[in-house]
Amino acid sequence: MELISQENMRLQGAKKELEDRIKALHQRCTDADCREYEATVQVRESIQMSENALLEKDQAMIREQQKEEEVRRLADALGKLVNDAGKRTRQEVDSIRKQCNTNIAKLMEEVTALETENAEKQAEIERAIREKRAVEHELEQMYKEGTAVTGDQRINELQNRIIAMERLKDETLIRAQQIEKNVQRQEYSHEEEKSRSLLVTDQLRGRLEKLSRECETLSDERLRLTEDNDNLKKKMIELRREKEDTGRSAAKDLISVEHEMSMMRREYEARLESVEENSRQSTKELRQMVLTQQRMSSKWKEECRVLGQKFEGKISELRSQLTMQKKRNEDLTNQKQQLKEQNVQNEQLLSDQRDVNRKLRQKVELAEHQATEVTRKLTDRSARERRLAHDKKQLQAQLDKIRTELTRSDRGGHVSLHLPTPHLSATYNQPKPSHPTSGFIRDRAPSITSSHHSYKSSRSRSSSPEFST
Repeated sequence: MELISQENMRLQGAKKELEDRIKALHQRCTDADCREYEATVQVRESIQMSENALLEKDQAMIREQQKEEEVRRLADALGKLVNDAGKRTRQEVDSIRKQCNTNIAKLMEEVTALETENAEKQAEIERAIREKRAVEHELEQMYKEGTAVTGDQRINELQNRIIAMERLKDETLIRAQQIEKNVQRQEYSHEEEKSRSLLVTDQLRGRLEKLSRECETLSDERLRLTEDNDNLKKKMIELRREKEDTGRSAAKDLISVEHEMSMMRREYEARLESVEENSRQSTKELRQMVLTQQRMSSKWKEECRVLGQKFEGKISELRSQLTMQKKRNEDLTNQKQQLKEQNVQNEQLLSDQRDVNRKLRQKVELAEHQATEVTRKLTDRSARERRLAHDKKQLQAQLDKIRTELTRSDRGGHVSLHLPTPHLSATYNQPKPSHPTSGFIRDRAPSITSSHHSYKSSRSRSSSPEFST
């Protein structure tokens, strides 16, 4: 039994080692997948960066076209506005100049007409004055001559002439005053028209200066927009260069990443092949170990079944003893109630009995714990056998051979185990790990030996090595 448990533990250790190796290989495969995923993510990021650069280039070109269209539109609007303002200014200045010239011509014509009329009136006044002087001179001569008849007639004539001349003088003065008034009125109106013309001229000059300032501001704005357009063109050229540089760098990065991916893929494929080869070898070793373990488990099942039956008998015996002790305790308590005078002795007996009961309970609990451990192990073995049931069909021939060897070994009184591979032999020679039931099995060795013959007879009658707890 010690050899069987030792071989079982060795097989379990080898199985755990192989499982650890398989887990390590799975971990390496997972790490390789993670690295491949990271490389794929880097390639995607590089492609995304190149696509973003292309998109930014297209957006910059669209913005450049929009700016150029806006500059052309503003230049056209500025040119049109300057031309319209110049045309309107020239038209207004020409119209006002024509109107002022016509007004000035009319006023000059009126002034010349009034001046000619005034000159004519002045000439008439001077002629009347000369005639008056001539008449006065004649009157003086007539007074000097002293003739009466001729003097009266001449006086009358001269008086008439003087009256006529006075009348003509008055009329001439009145007309001269009227002409002067007309001239003054014309001059006043001319001054007003001149002041209005000067005011309009000043207004037009102010508007012209304002339009010239607007034209200057528009020209400055046009220059600024032209400079902005030039700056945008320079920025576009720089962006194109940056885009080309980015595209070249992205292409280089993509080529390097693809090369790294191909190298990593080849490396991972080589690793995967080695891992698969190791996995196949590990699987082969595990199958051999499972076959050996299956051969050993067929022996353990019967022995464990016998041990389980013995444990059940022992547990039932302990339970009957426990019931008897309980009855005895009840009797003792009744005796305690009946015999108060023997209280001290009965208490001592009761304490002793309680110690015995505690020890019995500990033994019962220990036996139950061992029974549950054995039952759990038996259920584990049965579960393993159910998992390995499909391998039994393939290995039935080897099992028959092993059974014949076992029957021979039972007849000869010794057990000879033939391991399938040198690897398993090396595995069996490893040190035995500690087992919680090894001491119990050593304690129960005589009972196991005594039940060996009953095991042989029951083994020949049993059709299947499995049993249920």
